[in-house]
Amino acid sequence: MLAFLNERIFGWLLPLSLLLSGGYLIAFLGLRPIRGIGCLMRRGGGKGEALRHMVTALAGTLGVGNITGVAAAISGGGAGALFWMWISGLAAMAVKYAETVLACLYRRWDEKGIAHGSAASTMEIGAGWRKTAWLFSVLLLIGGITVGNLTQTGAAAETAKAFFGIPPLACGLLLCLLFCLAVRRGGEGIVRFANMLIPPLTLVYVIFALAVILPQAGRLPDILADIVHSAFTPRAGISGIGGYLLMSSLRLGTSRGLLSNEAGCGTAATAHAASSAEPAEQGLYGIFEVLVDTHLLCTLTGLVILLAGSEAADYEGTELAIRAFSLRLGGWVEGPLALSVMLYALASSVAWCYYGIEAIWYLSKGKAADGWYRLLSGLSCIVGSLLPMSVIFGWSDLTVAVMTLINLTCILRLSGRVREQADGYLAKKRRC
Repeated sequence: MLAFLNERIFGWLLPLSLLLSGGYLIAFLGLRPIRGIGCLMRRGGGKGEALRHMVTALAGTLGVGNITGVAAAISGGGAGALFWMWISGLAAMAVKYAETVLACLYRRWDEKGIAHGSAASTMEIGAGWRKTAWLFSVLLLIGGITVGNLTQTGAAAETAKAFFGIPPLACGLLLCLLFCLAVRRGGEGIVRFANMLIPPLTLVYVIFALAVILPQAGRLPDILADIVHSAFTPRAGISGIGGYLLMSSLRLGTSRGLLSNEAGCGTAATAHAASSAEPAEQGLYGIFEVLVDTHLLCTLTGLVILLAGSEAADYEGTELAIRAFSLRLGGWVEGPLALSVMLYALASSVAWCYYGIEAIWYLSKGKAADGWYRLLSGLSCIVGSLLPMSVIFGWSDLTVAVMTLINLTCILRLSGRVREQADGYLAKKRRC
């Protein structure tokens, strides 16, 4: 039943909804976001606070999505899956901008002056969908466990077993301990943790990827041609096989791209909304988030895997990605990369716990009692380390699909408010 829903219904409905919604928003908003980015750059990059909360959002998106997810997409959909990740990334930028602007526009402050905003507040205050907002918040609590912990720790446990020989249960217990230490101080502690871990971790990953790609730069034109060709496989005479490969490329590329950048899901907007920056300005950081996650890191991972070719064909998932690195850099790189995957997974789990805490804040009308949720999330790290990845991805895909379809509907309804905010921002900054 789960496989039927994900593959036969949401497997097609979700990618098409994301692409169509993103395409509509690109046309509706025009050049406003691009002009806003130019304005932001001329002013020196905006507020440091806005950047801090973007990094927190990145902590939730980086990890399984841009390493394991990319490897899974290429294994199942071929090189063309990377092309559809790029296309979905363009659509995702417009969607992420819109949902971030709306979450900031309808955020609220508590008695300590801390901002709280989410897709749920957008639904209730902006669209008047109170019951839908409650449903979304409940789904976000579930997503914090499935997407945020089961998916991440499952991939981390597989990595720990494959490269360090650590039993899954031992890995789960270790991640549970580290997770509980990271979230013990609540939201502000999570923001500090993300900003301490994510920038250096990402820099190291980019350096390793470039060390593989640059010496083989001469092969890139052929690799890029294969990516584009594989994305549009159907030809006369092989239309049956070709059509299947095209659909697999589109579905897996778009769905794994969505799992990577979370655009439309309404989760990362929760982190962005904690910033006090103007809604339209924080929305620009949402665009940067997708750019870093999908168009930079997913692309680097995909190119490394494709450059490895048949030499890494016997592997899959995280192991495929790491083996692809080691084929060119040597076996010594496997340990640091495997450790970075585990740390990315931990950071993502912590960030998703932050989203769950904010959902509780919304549901409790500001009288949050989230200690139980942090404990439950920590314990789920142990469960995730023991479950098969196929089961974990199945529940994660279903949760993300339902949340995204609800949130996209709300975004499209309120798209006029997004354009108003973008116009107002540009009008105030016209001399920047």
